[in-house]
Amino acid sequence: MTTSSASPSSSAYEVDSAVLLKILLHAAKHPSKDVLGVLVGRPPSSTSSSSSSGVDDGIDDADGNATPSVSGRVVDALPLFHESTGLTPMLEIALLQVKTERKK
Repeated sequence: MTTSSASPSSSAYEVDSAVLLKILLHAAKHPSKDVLGVLVGRPPSSTSSSSSSGVDDGIDDADGNATPSVSGRVVDALPLFHESTGLTPMLEIALLQVKTERKK
């Protein structure tokens, strides 16, 4: 099951249910803390077709409203920190680690 979210430019991103669950469970585990993380996605060329994803790519829905076209898919969420002060060096290192790990 996937969920789509429309942006102001009328494009949508599919988000896997497992990703949403991961975000919600991590936030529930740390209810009094902020969570800074990264959403990992795929470009439109590697997303599944609208028939298998349940999202209509620019086709009118049952009410006659135009649905946004899918412009990408979020496939993972990576929580990084629970602090927001002085993050620049730590954030740069964390993002380099995410990039390196994703290339494997």
